[in-house]
Amino acid sequence: MKQIIIIILIFGLLGSFLKAQKKFQIKAELAKTQYIIGERIDLGLELKNISNSTFKDNLSYSVNVKISNQNGKEIPLQGPSGDFFSPPKYDFNVNEKCYWYIQLSDFFGKTLSEVTTSRYLDAGKYTIKVSFKPPHSQEITTHISFQVIKPSGDELIVFNSLLQIYSNVYLHKYKGSGYPEALYNLHISHPNSVYSPELLDVSSSYYFFFLNDRNKSDLIRTELVEKYPWSPMGKGMLLKILKNMTSNKERADYIMKILPGSKNYPMHKILEKHLTDLKNNTWR
Repeated sequence: MKQIIIIILIFGLLGSFLKAQKKFQIKAELAKTQYIIGERIDLGLELKNISNSTFKDNLSYSVNVKISNQNGKEIPLQGPSGDFFSPPKYDFNVNEKCYWYIQLSDFFGKTLSEVTTSRYLDAGKYTIKVSFKPPHSQEITTHISFQVIKPSGDELIVFNSLLQIYSNVYLHKYKGSGYPEALYNLHISHPNSVYSPELLDVSSSYYFFFLNDRNKSDLIRTELVEKYPWSPMGKGMLLKILKNMTSNKERADYIMKILPGSKNYPMHKILEKHLTDLKNNTWR
């Protein structure tokens, strides 16, 4: 009986020790549980200091993200090796949070076309495993699942049209501004498509880099920011717009105008962070 009590006490003390060692809480979230092939999939990650002391240490390579399909097979990481997933900051006050996102298709997807860097995941069910191992503390893991299905209806029309446009580029069928105009016109025909942010992003980039038309590029990217504030593709242009404004009140009013359109997406928390920084005069 004494031995049993001692064992119970040991496990109790061990549990308390491990609990005391837990310094962070990490959460993973997706905007939806179901996506279509070629749709951007952004994984939002939130890290919070739940200890009773401030934390300042190197968090490089502290976060690992893995994806497995419905058969339990791990999807290989694409591209070069490196620290792509760790948080953007290393110092945390008590109860302080840090939020960032990862574009899953970029790291685990297949190439959509020879003329674009866009990637996609095959149709199927997937499970994401996020592991966080800070220095001198226990590892924390969390899981989240989602499904990818084939596009249908109008989205199938847009998807097939997009692939056709990319094919025409590969075959050199466009001249001058024909390529970005084709992308933009497809967006105009289907403004509610989940592919619209990519159509605007690629069109804007082509005007900027290949046609040297910065005004046209900025107009298209501003449309991306204001019509699709849930898409991180407009993040760079948003910062440019805000920096060109003359007061924090003007900046806050602009964010408040587009904020409702980002609800339930990772960009919503990023926009809210901008608002907090503007309120505290810490926005840069």
